Amino acid sequence: MGDVTFKVSSGMIEKSANMVITSDDVIDKDYYNAFLKLKSTVYREGYGVMNLYANNNILSLLTSGVSKNPKSLKILTDPDFLIGLTNIMNAGELVLSREYINRYTRIYRAYTLDPSSNAIYNERSAKLLRNIIYNLNKDVVESLKETGLSEDYALIITVNRFSSTEERRNIRRAVRAMQHIDQHIMTEQRVVDIFAKLFSEQLTNLFCAIMTDRFDDFDDYNEEYVYSTVSNALLDILNTMEVDEIKDIIMEYISELEKSGSIGRFRLNSINPTDYGNITAAIEEIEMMGIYVY
Repeated sequence: MGDVTFKVSSGMIEKSANMVITSDDVIDKDYYNAFLKLKSTVYREGYGVMNLYANNNILSLLTSGVSKNPKSLKILTDPDFLIGLTNIMNAGELVLSREYINRYTRIYRAYTLDPSSNAIYNERSAKLLRNIIYNLNKDVVESLKETGLSEDYALIITVNRFSSTEERRNIRRAVRAMQHIDQHIMTEQRVVDIFAKLFSEQLTNLFCAIMTDRFDDFDDYNEEYVYSTVSNALLDILNTMEVDEIKDIIMEYISELEKSGSIGRFRLNSINPTDYGNITAAIEEIEMMGIYVY
């Protein structure tokens, strides 16, 4: 991250703004109180000091925040801190790696998931944070917009896609977000296009994550409809592959079912051979090996 120079006042405020937290520092009550003192100068002296503070400390705050440190989370969602962060982003002085973008994305999702049960939720903070997360993930959001999605829907799917360190969970969350988008928007071809944008390099993971995420009850008809649309889109993608590649993916999936004792999303042996010739051929070859596909 490049150096940023701002005019700051002397004394405790200057010290607080220039303080850089190390990964071993504990962000405790005293540290948070120092932040509040710095925050109190904003309306008197402007955001220069907050800009500097945000630039110096964003990485360590994100590291502490994803570990659910309450003081870090308060700072990371504070309106004045978010304005300071926005200022340095707009100045082109903030560069975060994908790892740190994902950390803030995870915090944003947790912060906005259920506002009624979030004691520190603030509507102004949510809007500021939404714009920051959009800009940090702009390349992915804009890519999804190429499928015909609105910015809001593209952002919702993006946030869920990067909401965990565990990829299977990311896939399932992205799909569940899609299931709550209107069925007329979430068409079979659009689902295929979204998967191609987000998960083209991990088709085995995509297939197994979705096929082991079975729903028996739904919030409404729309969710049930898109659930089926996602299933069909997954088969469309699988059927474009070579038979040997399909065999490898299905065998991995069957192995996971046997280890977990779970039931798959639907029965693979019930698909229409006319619609899915390559998948049917792969299943037949697997069953010739004495492995039952279900």
